[in-house]
Amino acid sequence: MSTLSDFGACLLLWLLLSALMFAVYVGLVVLVVDPIEVWWRRRARAKRQREQSIREIERIDRDAAVAVDRIQVAYTRAQQLLRNESRKGGRS
Repeated sequence: MSTLSDFGACLLLWLLLSALMFAVYVGLVVLVVDPIEVWWRRRARAKRQREQSIREIERIDRDAAVAVDRIQVAYTRAQQLLRNESRKGGRS
């Protein structure tokens, strides 16, 4: 009979240790893995926002370059028109 009670005690001890190991595992997941995952998601979101901001700045820069080119073309045309008008005015 004592061997049966020893076996029962060993089984109970094994179950308790298994439950403790499971609790430690769950605790590690909650305390370590979850915060790392949250940090990783925040980092990825910040990276996406940074890339989106860079694309927006590049778009604004291209638009500004196009506007400067148009202004330069308009200025050159205006100078040509002024020269042509001053030549016509000088001939008459």
